[in-house]
Amino acid sequence: MFRHATRVIATVIVLLPGATLAQPTSLRIQLDPLIDLYMSARAMAERPDEPPPVFAPAVAAARSVQDRLGRNTLGWGVIDGALDGSGQAETFRARVAEMPDPVRVFGGQSVSLRTQALAMAGAIQDAQPRFVEDLWPRRQAQLNTSLDAIIQRFGGREQACLSFMLDALGMPDPHVTIPVYLVTSAPWPGAMTFFNDDRQGVCFVATDAATDTRLLETILHEATHALEIADAGSMGVLAQLERRLIAAGIPENNRLVHDLPHTIMFVNAAETVRRTIDPRHIAYGEGDESGALYDRLPLARTAVIPAWIDYLDHTTTKEQMLDRIVAAAVSLHEKNSDPARVGVMDLLSGLARAELAGDGEALSGLFTTDALIMPPGGAPVISGRNAIHTHYTDLFEAAGLTGVRIIPDEIDISGDQAVVVGRTRTEVTPAGAVGPDIHLDRFLLVAQRDADGTWRVHRLMWTPLESSR
Repeated sequence: MFRHATRVIATVIVLLPGATLAQPTSLRIQLDPLIDLYMSARAMAERPDEPPPVFAPAVAAARSVQDRLGRNTLGWGVIDGALDGSGQAETFRARVAEMPDPVRVFGGQSVSLRTQALAMAGAIQDAQPRFVEDLWPRRQAQLNTSLDAIIQRFGGREQACLSFMLDALGMPDPHVTIPVYLVTSAPWPGAMTFFNDDRQGVCFVATDAATDTRLLETILHEATHALEIADAGSMGVLAQLERRLIAAGIPENNRLVHDLPHTIMFVNAAETVRRTIDPRHIAYGEGDESGALYDRLPLARTAVIPAWIDYLDHTTTKEQMLDRIVAAAVSLHEKNSDPARVGVMDLLSGLARAELAGDGEALSGLFTTDALIMPPGGAPVISGRNAIHTHYTDLFEAAGLTGVRIIPDEIDISGDQAVVVGRTRTEVTPAGAVGPDIHLDRFLLVAQRDADGTWRVHRLMWTPLESSR
């Protein structure tokens, strides 16, 4: 009844010691209407506009799941992982009914999701027949075109890519087939990997997540997550780095312990494409219309990329590479642990939260009473907390903010004054728009510390970098 497509690539058989035949790790890139429907509903749930009728109940249910999870989007994994191999929506719903509840999500928090997840699975089941009949044929054709382009760009070098990655990461070949589901659209960031019911990694990649060889890099990056799952308990480079960071005194729940191994995944996937498929490849992390990922990942450009490139070029050893990254991480951790710097970072986080919530009262409260905002383009200066409150209240009524990110590049603190230079990425999604307008700005902010130790914005100015749809 439901039409699927599967292609297995990188399936060369090798003879292993002991005269036994084993299949090396491969990618099974496939299409599945159930998963395409589900991921589209999840993607639409992130946007404020009304979804098409066939998706509406599933989108509403997805939003209720997200409300339970809050910012912990990794909690979706227990639901998403049940999709692999389901095929039929009723099978998916039955698997969801059997999932543990509550579930423990990233950070150790326990969240009860079963009621909301079952509602979403039921909505997907109701929508599947109409989706398959009316929408899937065209989507399937588009995805098959993308799949043909992926296979052409790999050019039969999939096994070389996987071998390069395994060797660089110090992982033994787990001899698994990694399922990679191509979908029309997916929630941010457009690609993800979770456990399936067999505790194996399953990857989901939207064809609009990247273009050209960057889509190959995205697939290989997600495959790395699956390899890491298969490598659990071993001492590959990623696990070694995590253990070293913790041993050096960085708390296990510190973002550096997660972000630095993840940055290596990005860099290694990019270098795999560059060194195996196309030397002209531009890394996903170098940026596109939404800004450069490497600029947002701590220590990416200053420590991880140069150390990893030297390691791949055999100009430094694995131990030296790890030592360099850990030393840089310890230095940054000590710097970030300074109470004044923590206070300034809390101020920036508060600004982003208040702006995303559209809360003019909370946002203006983060400014000093005599603060000045100096907009670009010769616009009038906004003077004082009351005027700032009015300005942002009016702005929030007119704009549909769907994403705010503040990225500090430099923080210079002297006594009770701090100067912050950085970048912002703001998403504004007008009603009825297919996607957000993305605004990138560079800002200069001067903060002052009150007598009670609270940091507030005293001066703020910015200049647009670019604006793109």
